[in-house]
Amino acid sequence: MKKYGIIAAIVAVCIAAFIGWKMFHGRGDAMASSLPKDITAVSRVDAKQLALDYGLSLDEIRKLLLSDNGKEMGVDLMTPAYLFASQGTLGAIIPLSDKDDFCKLLESKGYSVEDQRGMKWCTLNGNLLMGIAKDRAMLMGPAVGSEQEQLRNVIYSCIDQSESESGKNTLLFKNLEKRDEPLALATSLEALPQTVLPSSLNRYLGDINLNDLGLSAGLMAKRDRLILNLTPNSENTKIDKAISQFDDILKPLDGSMLTAAPSNSLLHFEIGLKGDKLLRTLRENKVIRTILLMLNNVFDLDMILNSIDGALAFSWPQIEADPVLQVKLSDDKFMQNVASWNDAISRAAGFQFYAQDKHRAMLTYKGKPFYFTSNNDMLTISTSEAMANSTGHHDIAYKYADEVKGQRLYASIDFSKITNKYMHNSESYKFLNAFQRLTVSAKNSENLQFQLVLNDGENLLDLIDIESLK
Repeated sequence: MKKYGIIAAIVAVCIAAFIGWKMFHGRGDAMASSLPKDITAVSRVDAKQLALDYGLSLDEIRKLLLSDNGKEMGVDLMTPAYLFASQGTLGAIIPLSDKDDFCKLLESKGYSVEDQRGMKWCTLNGNLLMGIAKDRAMLMGPAVGSEQEQLRNVIYSCIDQSESESGKNTLLFKNLEKRDEPLALATSLEALPQTVLPSSLNRYLGDINLNDLGLSAGLMAKRDRLILNLTPNSENTKIDKAISQFDDILKPLDGSMLTAAPSNSLLHFEIGLKGDKLLRTLRENKVIRTILLMLNNVFDLDMILNSIDGALAFSWPQIEADPVLQVKLSDDKFMQNVASWNDAISRAAGFQFYAQDKHRAMLTYKGKPFYFTSNNDMLTISTSEAMANSTGHHDIAYKYADEVKGQRLYASIDFSKITNKYMHNSESYKFLNAFQRLTVSAKNSENLQFQLVLNDGENLLDLIDIESLK
């Protein structure tokens, strides 16, 4: 009898595990089989995972995502939905728990649902066409007139197609699958409007085609912050090489620059630099190499870049204060040559250099002064002489030091200073005042991260009108 009790216990655990998997993992990427094969962008929306990451319990998830008569909506909120772009149109694939209940929901909103080709059909807002099958609805548009009939054919052929015929076999979807955030996107730059990227950029890209560059992104929400991760994707070896140079040129930050920077700045930006490698990389581009030659006729830019060893930091203490640029150096020998930079070319360009002593100099450009101060391993530049001379190594603890260490790029923008200065009397002040700062960071070329952080005691969910979204 004991033997049968053990078997029964194992069976019970397996059944419980299966029910839990169905509840928390839904039907995975089952809806993706309806994606058109020619997608240029695809996004996954997992409402259940979004709520779990936020820290909600199962009961809280149900109350949050479902209305009082949620079981009659017909929408399966435990299974991810998909958004996509294809042939110049946008689309969505919505998982359904009950087709009839979903159709009743549409009709209750004033939309007409008709039968055709063994499916239910509905037109939303006059230009969006929706096809409704047993366990999913597929929406595409905008389109009017004869274009809608073409979309009807596309929806009819895609909504029940096999996985081998769908967009699941594309590189875009494979890049999407690599992301585990509840809101995820994969796209190529080809899907972006051409006006987004300036045509002049082609001069610097050489024979690199940006249409071969892809991008995947993932968004997650915590109670006190939103986190967005971006990753470049490509199968073009030249683009891959250009992306990998990010890791070669930049080095991890150690946080030491913070001890010299103004504390609690409105904006603090740092980037770890290997000056000699940066210079070699810049010289590989014909257009940039020509620009460097021109600049070296004015001052010894090569010598300055070669002396950079560690990090470059830019701080803007307050909205009305003078900004400060600081550079970690291997040496400051170039400062001894400042006086020799005054020649006919520099004066014609509007530059005038003044050597005050071997560690201090001033540059004027069209009458505006810039002050340079070095102490062997650190160069400080500011439009304020007092600021240039006052910064140096000190023991002021920087509030976000732990966030900087190990990053190759880091920036923090204090929203509260901007909000209190410019938004205090606006209607959106209460909403904007909830946000403390925006940080941008990158440990390597594979991930650029944005974090929108709320003030202590604020809750992201309190800022969203959930009822209006149901």
